[in-house]
Amino acid sequence: SEKYALEFPSDGDAFEYFSTEQILKDYDLSKQEILDGLVDGKDDGGIDLWYIFVNGVLFTGSKDFVIPRQGCELTVYIMTCKHHSTFNQDVLNNQYATITELFDLTRTKDDFKGNYNNRVLSKRDLFIKAYSSTAPRLNKLTFEFFYSSRGDASIVGENICARAEQIKNELT
Repeated sequence: SEKYALEFPSDGDAFEYFSTEQILKDYDLSKQEILDGLVDGKDDGGIDLWYIFVNGVLFTGSKDFVIPRQGCELTVYIMTCKHHSTFNQDVLNNQYATITELFDLTRTKDDFKGNYNNRVLSKRDLFIKAYSSTAPRLNKLTFEFFYSSRGDASIVGENICARAEQIKNELT
């Protein structure tokens, strides 16, 4: 929309922000909190935005963050936003490869040097911190994957839907 085009350097950036704002609207994040989730750029592994919530509160890794003593729910949002007029399977192919690597917790940060940018690796570290902090009292772990495009969602190809289902099944 025109409001975002005035604030962001490109239509793609505005679309990313608008999509994220809509997807996460129930969390009522500030502009800065939305921007802090950006991992987009060179070596992002097909991930544009990454957010972690503990019991509905954005997890930043701050020392001040209080982990609930019981009943923890950890929710991870992984988003890709493309200012394209269609949906493309290559986007999901990249994301699938990335997700299978980054969420393999037997691998260390050193295993990924040169493959992913520092923002992606920092979000992975933040996820590991959130997971290890909540694991003893974790009731529910949810991964939410979003692929936003200006394309018509009612005509997404079967191959794209199948790849999306593979991503979903990888972490369930």
